[in-house]
Amino acid sequence: MQLIQKILFLDIETAPMTASYSELDPTFAHLWDEKAEQLKKRIPERYEQESTSDSMFHEAGIFAEFGRVVCISVGIIYKDGETLHLREKSFYGEDEKKLLTEFADLLNKHYQGSDCYLCGHN
Repeated sequence: MQLIQKILFLDIETAPMTASYSELDPTFAHLWDEKAEQLKKRIPERYEQESTSDSMFHEAGIFAEFGRVVCISVGIIYKDGETLHLREKSFYGEDEKKLLTEFADLLNKHYQGSDCYLCGHN
């Protein structure tokens, strides 16, 4: 078996925990306000000082404490005869717990104890 056939390629997509800043509960709104201020100070070339927590909220999904997983896609390379093929599967939906559980089930069923490698990117 070739090394490439031992790799599980994956990509995880996230989104903000709510559809808009105004839907955050007061505790998370306060925490996002603090995060937005930190971002403006730390990366001034990316965020204008006039930016508001609301205008920056579309980026909340990239921060674990303000995001949720909405899709995990995986792919494997397999050999059929002499030809390599790609097989893909996606776990997606609004129910984060369900899609994470389905992904974990896949890992446990097919890759537990194997010499498989996970390959992702940031």
